[in-house]
Amino acid sequence: MKKTIIFFTVILLLSFTKIQQSSAFQQLTILAGGTWVMKTKKGTLCEQWKKTNNNLFNNRAYRTEGNDTILMEHVTLSLDGNEINYTSTVPDQNNAKSVAFKLIEFKDDQFVFSNPEHDFPQRIVYHFISKDSLHAWIDGKYNGKERKQDFYYKRMRN
Repeated sequence: MKKTIIFFTVILLLSFTKIQQSSAFQQLTILAGGTWVMKTKKGTLCEQWKKTNNNLFNNRAYRTEGNDTILMEHVTLSLDGNEINYTSTVPDQNNAKSVAFKLIEFKDDQFVFSNPEHDFPQRIVYHFISKDSLHAWIDGKYNGKERKQDFYYKRMRN
């Protein structure tokens, strides 16, 4: 009897985790539709998210300077079983190899992705202020010092 209760408790917890992750992934659909833009002194940072299917989003992040467009990053956001992964590929970092960050927390329109083994950043955070306003940041230790970089995006409808 005790083994049966433990078995069903484990099954229930796994099912609940899958439902939570699926719900979080559904909430992230707010990223799709339009281009997220942030003006800087060096130009404009842009993120274009597209929903590929119910378990996958793709992002192309780039910077515009005058007439030039510079690819900065490619990201996939995927729901894999009970995990949501934010996988980033930056052309001039990590030998152009992908680095995965796992969703570790989500509440109040804030999503925290983490990879404590990565040099910098160790965390990527997306906080939706409204459906068209996003505060994202990266943080962690770099050369032994805490560092944070903020990104304030507004959605431009295409």
